[in-house]
Amino acid sequence: LGPRVRAERPQAGRFRQFHQSGVEAIGAENPWVYVEVITLCLHILRDCGLTDGVVWLSSMGSREDQARSAQQLRARLSKRKAELCKECRARFEKNVFRVLDCKNPTCHAIAWEVKGSPFLLGEASRAHFDEVRRGLTEAGIPFDDTQVFARGLDYYTRTVFEVRAKGLGAQDAVAAGGRYDHLVEEFGGPSVGAVGFAAGIERLLMAIDAHGPAP
Repeated sequence: LGPRVRAERPQAGRFRQFHQSGVEAIGAENPWVYVEVITLCLHILRDCGLTDGVVWLSSMGSREDQARSAQQLRARLSKRKAELCKECRARFEKNVFRVLDCKNPTCHAIAWEVKGSPFLLGEASRAHFDEVRRGLTEAGIPFDDTQVFARGLDYYTRTVFEVRAKGLGAQDAVAAGGRYDHLVEEFGGPSVGAVGFAAGIERLLMAIDAHGPAP
């Protein structure tokens, strides 16, 4: 739990300085850790007074899957690269998946003009995603896996999720997270399984206030 500072220009529902509460589950690669993390996330949000949050679930695939997916996405976006915003033209080379998460209406329309997921999942990633969905179903956690989305942060792999709430407009995600098995490795540590999420405190309060006084 703590403050954060956003570098880019804040949009509606986003603040220059904001606060997050989050959870990290380090050291486990089992798909069932998702079930624990997502269930905990929903319990925390509901205890705070958010009762209508909807879990969106998707898969960004493994690093190998993402390499193939990035090549395909760059090939498609290259035809309209000049129409992208300045930030997305830089993202095109560094991390093309960040274009999928851009809030600029023009970039968003270009990035998502092809229906379906931009991620080409291998057999292992599909099996992992199926196991996560089976676990959530058995735990009685409703989710929507028909909404195609992408988390813009570089380190996510395999399943990602968001909890969406009504009353916030376009910025309607109050909590989000997923798997980041390679993040510790990128900072010089070992490759370990990791799943987590973060919830924006100010945005959570806005979502609660949209439906009546907060408890």
